[in-house]
Amino acid sequence: MTERQNNTSSTSKPKTFFQRIIEARQRQADRYIAERRFDF
Repeated sequence: MTERQNNTSSTSKPKTFFQRIIEARQRQADRYIAERRFDF
């Protein structure tokens, strides 16, 4: 509830949408890097 309120008040809707995508991609990248790291 609070998180959604902050996102709506601080950033516009399209920006929040892009932020979501960026966060998801960052998580994927971090997971990929971690997997590669443990691969060695």
